[in-house]
Parts: sequence; structure tokens; C-alpha cells
Amino acid sequence: MDLLLFDGKGSGLQFLTDLTDEYLEPRPILVVTTHIPPNLVYDQALNAGVDYIHFKGQSDYSPEMVINTMLFLRKSKPTMRQSSETPEERDNRIFMMIDTELDLIGIRRRYKGHTYLRDAIFLLLTERKASSGAVLVQIAERNNLNYSSVFRAIETALKNAWSTSGIEDLQKHYNAHIVTDTGTPSSMDFIRFYADKIRRMLQ
Repeated sequence: MDLLLFDGKGSGLQFLTDLTDEYLEPRPILVVTTHIPPNLVYDQALNAGVDYIHFKGQSDYSPEMVINTMLFLRKSKPTMRQSSETPEERDNRIFMMIDTELDLIGIRRRYKGHTYLRDAIFLLLTERKASSGAVLVQIAERNNLNYSSVFRAIETALKNAWSTSGIEDLQKHYNAHIVTDTGTPSSMDFIRFYADKIRRMLQ
């Protein structure tokens, strides 16, 4: 179902709340596309049962991206008949969770640092013996780059997020160590924090 709410006549959040209260079975897959910036309503929408949110302002947004998300969730989302998922489906679900968390604090997907952070968090989360420093080396080798290029791209992404996003949103979603001199988290602390956060969400 594609629901359009316009002219101030509908509340998307209220609709989601009402839908959750209906206890539908099987539960429908809920994917939201919105022009509203991530830091304003994402938490409320996710708490209301939304499976994934696409921000229309991101540089790579397209209707095809939304359709692909729906198709993926249709295959991988557990239902009454299907309570397990393949390793590939689990990996894709983890990547979606990481993307959502990075969106919430304003780390834009157009930055290379977003991709490197996403991959680093995933590797630290899924590889038993990985360390935050080692995963950056691995990402650099995978992209035929030197370590310093990857590190600088991540630092740029973090700096931009902490200089453009609201302080309340940053403190709400990231509550680990901040480097006093820069006013931003270190790359290593940031990667460890989100690997641990996603791990808890998966439990």
C-alpha cells in the first residue's frame, strides 16, 4: 500500500500508531519515504513499527531504492511461517540498521566516510577477532587506498555531522566519549559504540 498524506489533512505518525494498535496478522511491512530530516521524527516512526525510512533529501534517493527495500524486507522479514533468515539476509538487515543509525545523527550518504564507517561497524560487529583499527586497514586494502585516506574521510564525515546536526539529537543517539580538542568522537570510539549498539539491538 502506498499512503499519501497531504494538505495538512493527515498525520503519518498517528496513522502508524493506529495501524500498530490493529494487531494485524501477518503484520504488514512498513517503509516510509519523507522529506522531513532524520533528526525530527525517525525515533517516533521506528517506535511505531516502521521497518525502514528513506529520506528523500539524500543524494542517492530514488523510487527504485524504495522498491528494492520493500522486496528485500518481504523476503527477509520473519513472519508467523518464517522465523529464520539466511546469512545474506541477516547481513543486509544489519546494513539497513547501520544506515538508519547514521542517518539519525546526520552522517550523509554522499560522503565517502559514510561508506567506510558503515563497513567498519559491520566488520567489527560480525568478525569475532576484529578490532576497530584493524577493520580500517581492511577497508583501505579493499578499496585500494592507504589507511590515512580512509581515516580522513571518516573524520570529515564526523566533523560535518557534529557541525550541522542538532546537539540534542547527537547527545540522544551517541552518548560515548567526545574528544575535547575537536568536539567530535574519535573514529575508533564511534565505530566501537555503534557496533555495540547494533549488537544490543539484534539480541
